[in-house]
Amino acid sequence: MLYILFTIIILLINPKAISAKDRLHVITVAEWSDAIILESNGHFAMIDTGEDFSYPDGSNPKYPDRKGITKDRSKITEDRLLSHIKELGIKKFDFILITHAHSDHVGGAYDILKTIPTEKLYIKKYSDDRISDKDRLWDNLYGYDRALAAAKETGTQVIQDISESDSKIKLGNIDIKLFNYKNEYDEDGKLTKVYDDNLNSILSLLNINNTKIFLGGDLENTEKGKEDLYAPLIGKVDVMKFNHHVETTKSNTKNFVNTLDPKYIIKTGIRPVEEQYKKYLDSKDIKILNAGLRDKAAVVLEFNNGKVTDVSNEFTHYGFYHDNNVLKFKDWNGEFPKKDWYQHNDSWYYFKENGLVSTKWQQIDGAWFYFNEDGSLKEGLFNDNNHYYYIDKNKGMLTNTFKDIADKTIFLKSNGQMAKDEWENFRHFENDGSLSKNKWIGLIFTNNEGQIFNIKNLPLAFVTILILILVFRKVRLYIQTSSKLSSKN
Repeated sequence: MLYILFTIIILLINPKAISAKDRLHVITVAEWSDAIILESNGHFAMIDTGEDFSYPDGSNPKYPDRKGITKDRSKITEDRLLSHIKELGIKKFDFILITHAHSDHVGGAYDILKTIPTEKLYIKKYSDDRISDKDRLWDNLYGYDRALAAAKETGTQVIQDISESDSKIKLGNIDIKLFNYKNEYDEDGKLTKVYDDNLNSILSLLNINNTKIFLGGDLENTEKGKEDLYAPLIGKVDVMKFNHHVETTKSNTKNFVNTLDPKYIIKTGIRPVEEQYKKYLDSKDIKILNAGLRDKAAVVLEFNNGKVTDVSNEFTHYGFYHDNNVLKFKDWNGEFPKKDWYQHNDSWYYFKENGLVSTKWQQIDGAWFYFNEDGSLKEGLFNDNNHYYYIDKNKGMLTNTFKDIADKTIFLKSNGQMAKDEWENFRHFENDGSLSKNKWIGLIFTNNEGQIFNIKNLPLAFVTILILILVFRKVRLYIQTSSKLSSKN
């Protein structure tokens, strides 16, 4: 309940004035997910709602805690979605359409339905019994049931057996035609089995004054060859989303893409497009729009008289972004973090005042650290202006110490620089920084530990001591002679 109240506050404070635009808002992803907002002439709707923070804990046997359920909060889309809804100032959705019952598509439906009045929910029927590959059940039923429960609690009309008339939807200036929307049943009245619910994805063809956009959920061309089936029915489009985020082995066949022949294709996963497939897209002059971003809440396309324009930069920057060539960070609530260390994925960052992100050399609590241009901490041995330094996450730049790295020992001097081709602490270091061992350095021999205290150095030591004695005697004699001469004068 507290989370719902917090979400309502987030969505209602300082909303941006709603304008009469025709836009597609593809929420950015931390891993892979689909959450898409349709905007037209002051009307809003959603196709899929992305991954949310909720998942079954296994206490209810109906919803087991299965392997593969997304639990890592850094891979969730919902915070970005809520931030973008707040910025758009959305007070109502005409409808929400869920393509299929995977949590990265249906997960956010519960919270959105509970916080934003919504007229209709389009969602096909789902049952774990229909999925033949039991490794693909995940928390499908959990997200599906929560969406239906939220719709019931809020009085949202639920449309599950979608009729032909239901499959044609009007949203402002957008005409929407659905494909693959019918529930399929066996002779016994049960839902037809499929290996994965991806095959049940509802497909949407949007038409905005003859500019066409295709959104296909996680459509695959596997068991039933559905890409081959629907490609000619969809026809040529201007924009399409990669089926199944950025999948190119089971989805997005060349036959399918050749038939749709888009100018733009949107990927909703952080994984790069497979190299050979990217060459294929390049050969067709199809531009890839990447929603796997960390500095924006959405990739936003505006449609005006047949022209498609990327207007993403008109919206608030989040996460890491550059402001007048200065690296900054803002969380998904639009707030700067406090001055402190921050871990993102496998890297460490240090935030200063007003969201400034440390780069290059920074002194923190008396220790020196080095940060890359993207703000991530440089750890271990690295080269800066032809000098090598070693950064320890907990200690900072190491000084006056030996360090074993792989198969060699190095020495970090008082200024942090690695000793190279020089003597330090009665030891010699090679040009690559490694400790000289078992070798002559001029007239001095270093042992297996790199030390000069070795029997082979006794002759040199004897000669050195003898020379020092002779020099001492000469100096003493000179002083005595000088003293006598001074006395006579």
